[in-house]
Amino acid sequence: MLRNRLVLSVGLVFLILIVAAAAFLGGHQVALRNLTFKNVSATQAAQAMKNDEFYADYKDNTLIIHGTVSSVSQQSGDVIVGLKTNSTYQTLCKLNSAPNIKPGAAITVAAIGGNAVRQSSAVLLQNCVSI
Repeated sequence: MLRNRLVLSVGLVFLILIVAAAAFLGGHQVALRNLTFKNVSATQAAQAMKNDEFYADYKDNTLIIHGTVSSVSQQSGDVIVGLKTNSTYQTLCKLNSAPNIKPGAAITVAAIGGNAVRQSSAVLLQNCVSI
């Protein structure tokens, strides 16, 4: 009887480990299935925020934005780069560092859409990376 209980306990632990591993690996696939890269312009990002469509369109995407620098400023140790748009809204990128970036320069940045912050007349992309 003790032997049967031991075999049953070991089998149950083994089954739990298999289920846990399958759930972990399966959950990883489900979580990453909808994450994609999207090439968007600074104007498209600004207009999407202005029209209240930004999060619906870009929440699950890593945005790749090619643009022209319109402004560069410092804010709490971060560099805020404004990108030229054809909109009344701006697209701003918060970079941890941005050496030698000047207005008029061409730039490509990557940012996670879901981390964007609505400003009064801009979309602020957090943790941008210059690529």
